[in-house]
Amino acid sequence: MIRGQVCLAWSLPEVVDADPSWFFCGVDGPDGGGAAAGADRGAGGCGQVLGDGDGVRLLLSAVEFPLTRAGVGQMLARVQAAVPAGAQLVRVGVEAAGHYHRPLTTVGVWPDGWQVVELNPAHVSAQRRVNGQRGVKTDRVDLVAIADLLLAGRGSPVIACEEPLIELAAWVAHRRRRGEVRTATKNQLLTQLDRAFPALSLALADVLGTKVGRLVAAHFADPARLARLGPGRFREFAARRGVKVNRQVAARLVEAARTALPTAEAGIARQILQADFALLCDLEAQIA
Repeated sequence: MIRGQVCLAWSLPEVVDADPSWFFCGVDGPDGGGAAAGADRGAGGCGQVLGDGDGVRLLLSAVEFPLTRAGVGQMLARVQAAVPAGAQLVRVGVEAAGHYHRPLTTVGVWPDGWQVVELNPAHVSAQRRVNGQRGVKTDRVDLVAIADLLLAGRGSPVIACEEPLIELAAWVAHRRRRGEVRTATKNQLLTQLDRAFPALSLALADVLGTKVGRLVAAHFADPARLARLGPGRFREFAARRGVKVNRQVAARLVEAARTALPTAEAGIARQILQADFALLCDLEAQIA
């Protein structure tokens, strides 16, 4: 079960900047005030925000809660009870953690009027260094750093997107991940091809970027087979599969096959290559 941490800090009017447009409190008068809450995903333990003697005092020690509807509801009840009645604005900071923090930034989780911001993990780490805790990473220390960043007005507002934008972003991310896997698969395939047919790259500069190169990778990973076929029969073999190969390229490939040195890994490399080639074709069909 994913667990979270929440802390709450209170800033007195005398430490609030006069410009409410950037400071977390948004004070509109000498009696104004605000509150800041920081959320951090952790494996357990508690943290708290300590007063620094400049008008910031502890309102609520860290609340550890399961990331469920009931758990968040209980946490919110404790936080709302600790927020002073005169608070003009409650600012919630959630440290970004891949997709794990998403439930805490969803519209409707926090009460209306509370400002929710995301904090860059690098900024939280930098704040830990400022606090003299560079080599210490615990939930307690992270919460202190998050609260300090909130008090300084840091964080990117969480913007609610319409469903079409959410769907588009998901598909773009999906396509990007497929592209990354395709690149990794190509590199792996070329590695296996070098083990099975060591001299191929000398005869053909771009194996996977040409039709003839892919034809060789798919059907002639064993150079002995291409050497037995010869240039003429290789051109006929390629033509039956819709690939035109000129005489010079065919002769160069066959000569590379005849002079290729055998390797101990060639047999297993050819098996893995075929699996990688099938995966590559599938990925390219998905990306197309």
